[in-house]
Amino acid sequence: LALVSQVRGKAPELKQAIVVEGAAQRRLGAFKYAREVLGERLATDPANTGALKELAKLELDVGNPEQAIEALSRLIATEERDVDAHLMRAKIAYQVLGGPDGLARAEQYLDVVVQKYDQVAGELLLPVLAHAAFVKGELGKLDEAIKLGERARGSDATYPPALFVLGRSYGLKGDTKAARAALERAATSAASRDSFYEPVVRGELARAQGADGDMTAAIRSFEQAIEYDPRGERAHFGLAALYVKGDKISQAMTMMARAMQN
Repeated sequence: LALVSQVRGKAPELKQAIVVEGAAQRRLGAFKYAREVLGERLATDPANTGALKELAKLELDVGNPEQAIEALSRLIATEERDVDAHLMRAKIAYQVLGGPDGLARAEQYLDVVVQKYDQVAGELLLPVLAHAAFVKGELGKLDEAIKLGERARGSDATYPPALFVLGRSYGLKGDTKAARAALERAATSAASRDSFYEPVVRGELARAQGADGDMTAAIRSFEQAIEYDPRGERAHFGLAALYVKGDKISQAMTMMARAMQN
């Protein structure tokens, strides 16, 4: 803020500095002032990409997902090839709004990118394919989800999100062998490329291993998921379910109690 204040004082015609100030104020939690600053930029350029993206993030920060989507839609109306804006809008729709409507809207937003802008998506194509595959899977369109997941795997055979959603889709379809193979590769890739995904990947792998009849491996995967994320309720309840299946009621109760405490 100190630096951008100097810039705005010496070069008031440099409009990008206004967006930078708005972004900094948003990150500090000064939402009212950030809105005013971004509004100043949008008053002279209503379709400014940087300002609209920051405004969308601000709306999301203050709990207005619909307004965040509206800001991104304004951007896309002018910059149709902005794949990042398409992806942001889809993630807000299904991760924040949620429910069947949120999933349906996310599917619509992502279909546009996959069908029209995949050639210009660059490094964002893999995330787009992974999110699109996940949304299709949640909507029960498993063949389409698998097709998208395989396309992503064909571009990068070690990309953890694509391998995760591919394994999840195969699992939902009942192909436990293919699900387990994809998720085992996802776990290995997550460990070496991005540990952020490791707990959720190992939790999904545990379910696939359990469906495949390998209870020992499933229990170990759930235990690893809990090691990486001790507050992960799904892993605790998943492990408890396996203990119940194996008549280990006391261990199951312990896991359920820990989950409830979390």
